[in-house]
Amino acid sequence: MKETVRNILKWGYPACAVAAVVVSPGVFLFLNNRDQFTLSPVGMLVLSVLVFAGITALWGIPLILLRNWRHARKWTVFTLASSIALLLQCQFSSSFFNGSAPVEVDFYVVLIYLLQFALVAAPFVLAYFVRHWLFQNAIRVTSIIVLCQLAMIGATLFRPNSSVSEYDFHDYSFSEVGKFTFASEKNLIVLVVDCMGEQLFKEMARNYPEILETFRDFTCFDHITSPLPRTMYAVPAMLTGINFPRTADGQPDETASHGAYLREACRAETSLFRLCREAGWHREGYPFIMQTISYAPEVINNSTANGFAEQQYSAWKILQMTFPKFIPDFFLHMTGYNKDVFETLTQVADSGNNLLYDQVFYSRLSKEFHVGTHAYGLKYLHLHGGHDPVRTDENLERKHGVMVYRQLRGSLRILELLLQKLKDAGLYDAATIVVAGDHTERYTPESIAFVKRPGETHSAMVVNSLECQVSDLAATAAKACGLPTTGTSLFEKEACQGDWNATRQTQNNTISLPPWQRMTEPSTIVPISFHNRSCDIQDNRLFIECKDDNIHIKTFTIQVVDLTGANGFQAEIAVPEGKDSFFTSPLDFPDGVYRIMMKTQFAYVYDGTEGTSQKILHNYLVCQNGKASSQPNVPEQWTTPIQLGETLNLRKVWLFPQVCTPDDSTFGNIGLTLMKEPSFVLHLPQLPKPTSLKISLLFLSADKGRLHVSTQLTTAQEVQVDDHMKGSFVLELPATKAPMDLQLNFYKKYPLFFGNKQSFPLTLKIQSISLR
Repeated sequence: MKETVRNILKWGYPACAVAAVVVSPGVFLFLNNRDQFTLSPVGMLVLSVLVFAGITALWGIPLILLRNWRHARKWTVFTLASSIALLLQCQFSSSFFNGSAPVEVDFYVVLIYLLQFALVAAPFVLAYFVRHWLFQNAIRVTSIIVLCQLAMIGATLFRPNSSVSEYDFHDYSFSEVGKFTFASEKNLIVLVVDCMGEQLFKEMARNYPEILETFRDFTCFDHITSPLPRTMYAVPAMLTGINFPRTADGQPDETASHGAYLREACRAETSLFRLCREAGWHREGYPFIMQTISYAPEVINNSTANGFAEQQYSAWKILQMTFPKFIPDFFLHMTGYNKDVFETLTQVADSGNNLLYDQVFYSRLSKEFHVGTHAYGLKYLHLHGGHDPVRTDENLERKHGVMVYRQLRGSLRILELLLQKLKDAGLYDAATIVVAGDHTERYTPESIAFVKRPGETHSAMVVNSLECQVSDLAATAAKACGLPTTGTSLFEKEACQGDWNATRQTQNNTISLPPWQRMTEPSTIVPISFHNRSCDIQDNRLFIECKDDNIHIKTFTIQVVDLTGANGFQAEIAVPEGKDSFFTSPLDFPDGVYRIMMKTQFAYVYDGTEGTSQKILHNYLVCQNGKASSQPNVPEQWTTPIQLGETLNLRKVWLFPQVCTPDDSTFGNIGLTLMKEPSFVLHLPQLPKPTSLKISLLFLSADKGRLHVSTQLTTAQEVQVDDHMKGSFVLELPATKAPMDLQLNFYKKYPLFFGNKQSFPLTLKIQSISLR
C-alpha cells in the first residue's frame, strides 16, 4: 500500500502542477468578476475541482502506468517544465498584444514574438540542464507551484471587499416569455433608457424635433439628477425610492453590499415591486444588466430558478475566456484569432441574425405585443439608448461612426412603437408610463425623465424644471397608479416652469483643434484599428469623441490624406486634462476623397503608464465644392478599379476604393467581414484578355451552397462552398472592353422555397483579392 501511494506521489503528483496552473486563471476571473456570472461560488468550486481532477487524471495516470518506461523520468521533467511555461504564458506573455493579433508584422512585433517564445521555451531549456535534480525534487517543486496558486487565490478571495457575492441571480434568472404581454386594464411601465442625459436628449430633440410629439402627453423633469450615476445604482433607486448608501463626499459606500442592497430595496415599503404585489398586480422585470433588481419570485413574477443550463452557460464563458490565455500570440497571428472575448453577461439575448439589442427589442415588440389575462401589471424594461458601443443610427440600422444622439433617436423608436401598440389596444389612456435616463453618456448625474399619468393629455409636452432625483420617480409612479406609498410624488411639489432650450451647466469636454497644416509627405501608415467612437460633420467641421474612462489623452493628432496620396493635412494639439472631444477647423480641402487617421498619446488613469493609439475612421471624407460629407463607400466618380497585378490585402485596417460594401460590413485584422448583407461589389478595369481573380477566405459561416459571381449583364461563375470553407478559389473572368463591376452573393443549397434563389445572411471573412 505504501509503495502504491509512493508511486502515485512520485509519478502522478507532478500532473497536479499543470492542473493548478490551468485552473487558477478561471478562478481568478470568477473571483474578480463574480457579479457578472450566474454561476454560484459553490458551482465554481465544483467546476474547479472537476477540471483540476480531470487534468490531473488525464496527465497523471499515463505517468503512473508508464513509470517503468525508460523515458518516464523525462516525461515527469517535461510535465513540470510545462506547468511553469503555462504559468509564464498565462500570467505574463498573454498580455503583450492586449488579447488580439496585430495587423502588421514589423520588427517590433517580431521582437515581441521572439521574447514570448524565449519566455515560454526557457523552462524547458532550464529543465533539460537540471533534469536529474528536478526529477528527484518533483514532489517539492509540484507542491511549490500548487501552493503558490492556492496562495494567490486565497489573497484574491480574502482581500478587502471581496466577500462572497450576495446577488440572488446566482439562484434565480428571469424568463422573457411574457416580455411584451401587457395587462388588460392598468399598466405601470418603467422604461429606462441607458445614458439618456438631459444634454444628450435635448441635442437629439433639436436634430429630430418630431420626437417631442411622442412625449406630448408627458411631463418632462429636465432637472432630475442621478446622484450615483451608474446603472447598478440609479435603476434600483428609481424603482424602489431607496438610494444606495453614500459616503460624505457622495461616492458609493464600498463597505455596503450591493447585492444585499438590491434584496432589501426591492422589498422596501416604497418599492414599486412590493406595492404592486400587495395590490395584486402582476410584476415583471427585464434588466439590461444583472445588478439592477432582485430576481427572487416574491419580487418579480417572471422569475425562474437557475438550472443546469444557466450554470453551464456561465461555466462555458469562464472556460472560453481563460483558455486563450494559454495560446501564444505568434500562433494567434497565424490564425487571426481574437482572444478578447469578455463581455458583460446580460441575460437578454443580443444576437440573432447579427442583430443588436435594440434591434432585437424592436423586432420582438412588433411581433409579440399582445394583451394578457392579468388586469393590472408592472413592467420594468431597459433600452440600450446612448450607451457604448455606439453601433446603430436613428433608424436602428447598424452604422459606423454614428453620433450618440443618433443612436438615442433610434432607440426611442421603440418607445414610439410601444405607445402606438398601447393606443391600438386601448391601453394608452389608463397607463402610467415613466421614461427615464439612468445617467449621461459621460456618467454624470444630469439625467432627464418623462412621466405620463392615467388620463393625462396635453397639447404639448409640459416642462417642469423642479430639482429632484431619480429616487423620486418610485413614489411619483405609485401615486399616479393609486398605490398607497409613504413617498411624495413630484406632482405634489410646487412646479418650476422650465426653459426647454436651456441646459444645465456641465463640464465642457470639447476642445478646438488648431488650423490644418499641409503635410509635406502624406502618411501611408496603416492604423492598428478602427476608431469606434462617435464622429460627425457639423458646420463643415469634423467633431470626434474619444471618451474613455480609463485613459487621459495627452496629445491628439488627426491626419487627412486623399486616396492619391497627393494631398495631406494634419492638426495636432496638447490636450488639457478632462478634454476628450475635438472640433477641427473647417474642412475646406481640395475636391476629393480622404481617409481620416487619428493618433493619440495617452496615460492610463490607474497607474500613469503611457501609450499610443493609431486609428482610422470607418467612413471616407468626401470634399466637393467646399462642402464635406461622410460616406461609407467611395462615390462613383472617384472609384478606383483594382489593377492587373494588384493584390488587395483586406486584412489591413484600411479602406479600399476598389470595393463597395454594405454599411454593416467591417474591415479588420481578420479581413472583410460581411454580415447582414451577403454581397459586395468589386470594381474591375478593362480586361484585354481572360484574367484570373483569386479570392482568399479565412472563414465562411453559412450552410452549404454556392457563391454566385456576376457582372452587370452576365453570370461569370458559381463556386460551391461548404459550411466552413477556408483557403482560396480562383474565378476566371472574360476579356472586356470597358470597366465593369463584379458582384458576389451567397445562396443556400436548400432554399426555403423549392426552385427559388434565396440570398442568405452569413458571416464572410475575405483576406485578400488579387487580379492576375
